[in-house]
Amino acid sequence: MRTRLLVAGIVTLGVLLAMPNPSYAQAREYRVALVQADNDAGADEVPAFLRKSLGDAKDSLRFKHYRLIDTQMMLSAGATSARLRGTNNQGYEVSLHTTERVGRLYIDFKLQEAGAPSYNADAMDRITKVAELERQKADLEQQLTVQRQDRNPISEPRIQNLESKVGTLNRQLAVARAVKLLDTRFDMTAGDTVLVGTAPLDAGRALLVFVTSTPGVTTAAAATVAK
Repeated sequence: MRTRLLVAGIVTLGVLLAMPNPSYAQAREYRVALVQADNDAGADEVPAFLRKSLGDAKDSLRFKHYRLIDTQMMLSAGATSARLRGTNNQGYEVSLHTTERVGRLYIDFKLQEAGAPSYNADAMDRITKVAELERQKADLEQQLTVQRQDRNPISEPRIQNLESKVGTLNRQLAVARAVKLLDTRFDMTAGDTVLVGTAPLDAGRALLVFVTSTPGVTTAAAATVAK
């Protein structure tokens, strides 16, 4: 009798271990796409996989033209991150944290300009840093103006040096001004494409962020390599 009870207990334990976890992460590919929305003339410049989702969203958007800026495939079995490029050499950092429950995908999504702090940095410190970089840039640009007024072979190396320094300061300013753009949670089904959100760029332009999930999952080995 004891033996039969022990066997039954082992079988029951095996069944419990084999049951799927209602909340888990599988290795699945996600395509993140950045689209610039503006009021330029001309036909939309987006790939086929975005056209339906963009068409569904157009009624709630007030732009005339849409253009794909960059896209990135991300393999996620929990958490993953990637970097995408924008216009004017602006970089973007995107992170996903995914789970699956009862056939639906739940995604924590974050998008920020490259260099934005991952913590709540002191606003005054960032303002002070930006002001100092702008002061240095203005000083260098004033020197450049003087040098260019009498450009000659002797002054050319100094002009190139000043231009290089201005370029470096522009990159430092982009990082110092970097901000978080999107921090949201949404759900979708496998194979869908969704518009995660929009972020203003400047007057008349905005950044649209789409996420597409693949219909199937990848192998565990592929997920291990990707992570």
